[in-house]
Amino acid sequence: MTNESDELTARVATLEGRIAYLYARFGVDPAAAEQVELPVPTAILELVREGKEVAAIKNYRGTFGSSLGDATRAIRGIKMESQK
Repeated sequence: MTNESDELTARVATLEGRIAYLYARFGVDPAAAEQVELPVPTAILELVREGKEVAAIKNYRGTFGSSLGDATRAIRGIKMESQK
């Protein structure tokens, strides 16, 4: 298991290095990049409006590659915003 963990750690470090290079190359402030919100697809918004929370979470996870917890929090946040 340690070998797989070490391999994943090395891959993440490589990807982080590439991202840092791209930020510098294109003059992007990394802190500002973290603040960018991705647009939520209409299909997910419609599922939330229809009260299909589980389907919305599943769709969100598939679209953004989020964990179950992150997707659940995102969908509940969208639901709360839509009720305002």
